[in-house]
Amino acid sequence: MTTRKLSLDINQINNLCTGVVIATELKSENSELRKFLIVKSYSYNSNNEIIRMDKFVKEEKLNNICLEIIYYEILKGYENYFWDVDYYLINKFCKNNIKFIEQLEIELGNYIQDYSVLKPEWYCQDLPYL
Repeated sequence: MTTRKLSLDINQINNLCTGVVIATELKSENSELRKFLIVKSYSYNSNNEIIRMDKFVKEEKLNNICLEIIYYEILKGYENYFWDVDYYLINKFCKNNIKFIEQLEIELGNYIQDYSVLKPEWYCQDLPYL
């Protein structure tokens, strides 16, 4: 019997704090669709403009870190047309401006029961960029 991981681990948190997108492909009930869950981080500068997290942890960015969940389903076949991926998009939901890891974990519980499936985006095969 495997145990389910119900919180993000330190590597996942560090990835988010340094701007690495974490993602997973979810099982779709429809054989014609692929389903993805993505978590991104961003911050705000002194002018209240959205800025990307960078690879170096800076206190001012960590104090203003925000997290975003993107969940979507996409028709199979988009892999051949990455430049027109919106055409294949079926459902998309975004939840942004999440302020705390604990809040993120609660929101993630609506989509997955094992948070260990969230890996850096480059491990998620054919992940489309929306």
